Amino acid sequence: MEKKAENQEKAENKAKRNIRDEIMKRLKTKYNIKIILDNGADKINQYSISLYIVAAFLAATVLLILGILLYCFVLVRELKQAQDNELMLNVQLETMTSQNELLIEQRIELQDKVSILSNTINSKVQQEEQREAEIAKTYIPSGFPIKGKAAYDENHTKLDDNPIAMFHASSGMSVIATARGTVSKIEGNYVNGYIVTVDHGNGYLTLYRNGAKPQVKEGGEVTKETEIFKIETGNEDIGYQIIENDKYIDPLSLMEISG
Repeated sequence: MEKKAENQEKAENKAKRNIRDEIMKRLKTKYNIKIILDNGADKINQYSISLYIVAAFLAATVLLILGILLYCFVLVRELKQAQDNELMLNVQLETMTSQNELLIEQRIELQDKVSILSNTINSKVQQEEQREAEIAKTYIPSGFPIKGKAAYDENHTKLDDNPIAMFHASSGMSVIATARGTVSKIEGNYVNGYIVTVDHGNGYLTLYRNGAKPQVKEGGEVTKETEIFKIETGNEDIGYQIIENDKYIDPLSLMEISG
């Protein structure tokens, strides 16, 4: 039994050697190639070529084709990648364009709000400046010092070489402050007459002269038309002076007289 198996194995090995030898023989076989030149002559050139060369040529051709196919595959893949990148960039561009348009709209809206706010602030500032100017105006002694009508004494315009406005009014009328301020000083007496000085806080002082008892006190706040004296019989003459920055000025230069 073992001998039979051994013989069978030898037979198979011999068959394999025969097949290999046949293949090698075929590979070593040379083939003739006939080339006929069409030049009018009956001349035939015959060449021999080995199967190895044919196989190598075919292998090289196959490799070349595979290389070309691989190159084409790579190109197609890169082209696909480039197209995908382009698509992605287009999407990003559209997104950025939309965001830019939104930012432009927001900027315009913000500019409108800033413009409205600026106009509002400017309006408020103008109103505040106007209000402050109006308030400041109330501290300028431009009013008439007597409530009602009074006669102006044109012959008595100086007192101790300083300008003064002298008036003659009826008993029962009032001497009033010509602007807002604070009573800074009260001088004099019933015999010689009183002098009430009002400081308006802006460089202006006003002096009111009369023989009646003052109706205000030192340190008291006065507004325009606050009663300073109540004119009595025998004290109908009123003296009025204005000091601007420590210098007496003509009261008529500021006084607003109507009627």
